[in-house]
Amino acid sequence: MKRIIKRQTWLKAVIGICVLGTHAYAQDELDISAVQAALAAGEVQTLYQKMQALEAKYAGEVTFDALLGQVALAADDPAYATWVLERVLLLAPYHAEARLDLARAYLALGNYLGAQEQLHALLALKPPASAQAAIEYYLAQTEQALAPAQDADYILLVLAQGYNDNASAYPQLDLGLLSLDEIASPYTRLQGVYQYQKAWDTHQAFQWTTSWSEQKHWRTQAQAFDTRLLNSQWAWQVFEDTKNYWQVFTEAGVLWLDDDNYRQHYGVGARAVWQLNKTHQLISRQSLRDYHFDSRKSEYTELSWQLDWRYQPHPRWRLDTSLALATEEADQQKPNGDAWSWEAGFGVEYVVAPAHILAADYSYQFKDYSHYYAEGLRYLPGFDVKREDKRQSASISWRWQWNSHWQMVLSGHWYEQDANLPLYTYDQYQAVLSLSYFH
Repeated sequence: MKRIIKRQTWLKAVIGICVLGTHAYAQDELDISAVQAALAAGEVQTLYQKMQALEAKYAGEVTFDALLGQVALAADDPAYATWVLERVLLLAPYHAEARLDLARAYLALGNYLGAQEQLHALLALKPPASAQAAIEYYLAQTEQALAPAQDADYILLVLAQGYNDNASAYPQLDLGLLSLDEIASPYTRLQGVYQYQKAWDTHQAFQWTTSWSEQKHWRTQAQAFDTRLLNSQWAWQVFEDTKNYWQVFTEAGVLWLDDDNYRQHYGVGARAVWQLNKTHQLISRQSLRDYHFDSRKSEYTELSWQLDWRYQPHPRWRLDTSLALATEEADQQKPNGDAWSWEAGFGVEYVVAPAHILAADYSYQFKDYSHYYAEGLRYLPGFDVKREDKRQSASISWRWQWNSHWQMVLSGHWYEQDANLPLYTYDQYQAVLSLSYFH
């Protein structure tokens, strides 16, 4: 970012943008000339603290806000700078210096589309030829950064602490257990994800993702229901541009259950993203998976489809909705037999402050099975019905993205499954801390 700031300082001189002026805040012993002198002397952090202390009084004054944004950039706080400089441009859309500083802030945050928009707006002011050449140089930098297919690495670490009032239900895993005794237990879950993307050219990329998770219950009686999951996915992506692309993938994984039993799965699928316009985006995902249970020597095949619609009418908030359908075709060894399900959900995200986002979501799923739990038990009380599950979940989260690489999320989750077979009824509560890195 220092290189960008240095070049932009030269660019300001070329464009001939005027100095901010000499409006004085005498009673606070701060004036614009003194601020600029302190910036030139490198007294950035002290100056930044002093300017922030004055913000409550002078926020909304274009001259003060433009200077505060410049100081925030010099103090290596581009997220705060965007907050202030966007406020300037709402009041003074032709303030060239603030627009240039906002482009610098977007560049530092990795918001290359935002930087492009500001640089194009500066070009519309018809600057001199030398300044135009410099602006086009920065535009070329953003275009290179926005090449749809790029090399990338992504790492995610998750720590979750939860409580399950019926750990033996094996949520979403049909193991054919006969005991109806509920085993309530707190649990801890750890998860790690690594994703590597290698660009084949500017519009194609190969992507490999591997994930691992392990869940341990605290109560001894529930430890037989601990799980460990390992999964890998290989994908090929083709980009039309940065917002429209499609992907085909294959995957394989294994879920270790109690007593060294395990479930394997293999699958193929496709995913497509369409940016319909500035406010509407559609995401479609289809997959076909085959599951094999070692303990029962049984298997089933799942076909699923999901469609997400994202609506963003304002830069600070977004509404998400989703609809998913799935079918399961099972062999004769699997309890409950074939199944079909549908799920609907919605969520909302709101940008509270620069780099701080609140989100909440809710989903409901209905799943219906074709067979009795087991033909030999269908005449026993509690087993004389075909299984139906109704599952609800909700969450609320706070996301802090302190720069273009690092992000932390704190979230709380609630799950409830009601089933006409008590064996599969449970409630779960979970608190999650996740840390991710993208490069």
